[in-house]
Amino acid sequence: QNQINRGRNLAASIKTAWSHGALNFTIAPSDYRFEIPIKYPYRFPYQFILDNIQANESHPFQIFAYGVTFWLTMDNTSAPHEGSFGIYVYNSSFVQIHGLTIDEDPRSTIEATIEKIDRSRNALLLKMLPGSFFRQITKSTQNTGRFIPYKQNGNLITALYSFQTNRGIYFSNTSYLDKNNSFWAFFENTKLLTSMMTPEWEKAYGSQGILQVG
Repeated sequence: QNQINRGRNLAASIKTAWSHGALNFTIAPSDYRFEIPIKYPYRFPYQFILDNIQANESHPFQIFAYGVTFWLTMDNTSAPHEGSFGIYVYNSSFVQIHGLTIDEDPRSTIEATIEKIDRSRNALLLKMLPGSFFRQITKSTQNTGRFIPYKQNGNLITALYSFQTNRGIYFSNTSYLDKNNSFWAFFENTKLLTSMMTPEWEKAYGSQGILQVG
């Protein structure tokens, strides 16, 4: 509750400082938690909104947030949807935020490592990491499953993420979760797993552009 109280009026305090002519605002180091709003003026229910801060390149508005963590309240499902949007900076320019850490509780996505790549079945065997919530994807809910590939060091595999444009990273369905917290995820089409097997792909991207076990 203390985290919620700290976060409740933070955006208003920042905007007040800006309206009074300040060019910077320092957020006290702490944890700040934000709730999904009951009413909101924008398309999606963002939890922290900064709007109408029109600074310029010569005099940017700087927010210092070192030692600060924003905790977003998310739906505990495997895919973001209505209720899972976090921070929105709208109708603003030259707003700089320094040092901020953003996290969510509970997680709105499944985080998992690859245990097996089965190209014949066009599927991945994924093992869930602690803290993730599993929700089975069926053919009737196929639009809710999307695979975002990262290397173990946390780097996004941008070459594979580009397959989003032709639904190459979408799942059609998953298996049930087994006793080892693992499940099979089946892709909608074969574009991702097929493309990364070609010599041309390997030459262009090397090991940093493919999926690997682990």
